[in-house]
Amino acid sequence: MRLVRGKGLKVNFNWLWSKARSIQRNQTGDGDDSAVVRKHVITTLLRKHNVRMRSRQRNRSKPKEAFREDLMKWHSVTRERLIRAGAGSRSYDSKWGRFLPSQRFNLDQSPMPFVVDQQKTYEITKPGDKHSKTRIRQSGSGLDKRQCTLQVCIRGDSEQARIAIIFRGKGKRIREDEQDA
Repeated sequence: MRLVRGKGLKVNFNWLWSKARSIQRNQTGDGDDSAVVRKHVITTLLRKHNVRMRSRQRNRSKPKEAFREDLMKWHSVTRERLIRAGAGSRSYDSKWGRFLPSQRFNLDQSPMPFVVDQQKTYEITKPGDKHSKTRIRQSGSGLDKRQCTLQVCIRGDSEQARIAIIFRGKGKRIREDEQDA
């Protein structure tokens, strides 16, 4: 066990158990399987010699700079492959590659609460008063949660897409005048 650990290899319970079984087979000869080494023999041995099973230490992670060169190489190779992938098609542009600016879309979503900040207010304090408690009269909770999502889609040139406001729910209880608007 010390030789194996000295080489930096892992010694776990199953390794000890298999070694004990092979030693037992060698001592009995003929590979007699009638005498079996049970698990309690190994636990007794570990307890007798004050051996504790320990967890493997965490490996130190490499700094991000160590991956920089490989990532740059991968990005440049992948980019070139993507650009040249459609070079044979008639829609391929020598300047823009496979996708023209009118075919490229950027999308962003932002949550929109009904009440932006209901926890802060302004108060005029007296010169010596450091810790005054302020009460804010406000409507019930739930207004600070997201009520809708604002979605903006932009492209490089030509006509822009409309800004979308997406509300929660399935839209089953929307009045007709709202739908018409």
